[in-house]
Amino acid sequence: MAKLTTMLVAFGAVAALLALLGFGLVKGSSATEVAAAGRQASNFELAGFDGSVQRLSDHGGKVVVVNFWAAWCQPCRDEQATLERVWQAYRGRGVVLLGVNVWDKESAARAHLAEFGVTYPNGRSPNGDVAVEYGITGLPETYIVSPNGRILRKHVGPVTDERLSSWLDEALTAGS
Repeated sequence: MAKLTTMLVAFGAVAALLALLGFGLVKGSSATEVAAAGRQASNFELAGFDGSVQRLSDHGGKVVVVNFWAAWCQPCRDEQATLERVWQAYRGRGVVLLGVNVWDKESAARAHLAEFGVTYPNGRSPNGDVAVEYGITGLPETYIVSPNGRILRKHVGPVTDERLSSWLDEALTAGS
């Protein structure tokens, strides 16, 4: 009986921890968003799904949206149409969107990109090293990087058209 009680308590603790973690992944944390702002964005190099090499440093002088995602992440799927619409609207205005796929099999990531008709550059970080470098706390996670390489914003959870457009308009107007 004591063993059953111990197992139930342990199960309850794990369930509570997972619930809190899930809530944090969806809600995000304004404290971490603020802490990231102003920090120099780490450069990275990814193998692009189109055979290219994607480097953050190749886009100096432009506002860059860096979006971490995974094919198995439902909130990532939920925001995919938003990212594509914003990319189409801002690509000619000095904005680059870079998708960073993490912790996926290549076949799953490619299927995701095809399913949603993604046209903006995407690359793989299958072991998550880029995500670790950025200190991501959930998926999806989006960073707005200024033309001089500073992080302007960090957002955990799916973004909306309005919010992302507002952030990009701010970044373009500031010319930071």
